[in-house]
Amino acid sequence: MTAPKTVQIPVGDGHFAVIDEADFDLVAPHRWRPMVSKSGKTYAYTVIGRKTVLMHRLIAGTAAGYDTDHEDRDGLNNTRGNLRTATRAQNVANTPKPKHADGRTASSKYRGVTWDREKRRWRAAIRVNGRLRHLGRFDVEEDAARAYDAAAQAEWPGFPQRNLPVEAVSS
Repeated sequence: MTAPKTVQIPVGDGHFAVIDEADFDLVAPHRWRPMVSKSGKTYAYTVIGRKTVLMHRLIAGTAAGYDTDHEDRDGLNNTRGNLRTATRAQNVANTPKPKHADGRTASSKYRGVTWDREKRRWRAAIRVNGRLRHLGRFDVEEDAARAYDAAAQAEWPGFPQRNLPVEAVSS
């Protein structure tokens, strides 16, 4: 099976969104502009009758109360194969590790992992439905990252971006 043909749509100065050719008639009548999120990710939006409409939501037909997740995390890749309807929690699970407000990275390079100064070990935790769940303390940072990966995959199958690649199972 061949991949659908894609088209680039101008989105402001120097930005282009990629869509499937089949969606061209849906997005072509509108003037698309870039919207940059707090995390620095760029999306395409337009205004239709006083309402701001994101291109990916228009293409995916996302229902109110749900998000549209970009599987590859590229906010301008609006091909149908890259878009999927998600809950807010699933969408957040597909984001990179957050940084501090001043741009510094946290104590660990891995999502869900922090350095516990008091215990002098790596701590893994995951937030589910607003509640923080402790996953354990580890001597090795990568072990804490694996614990987070396993918990995130169990909670939101198919959505979380892994900290570490899945290890090959030897037979």
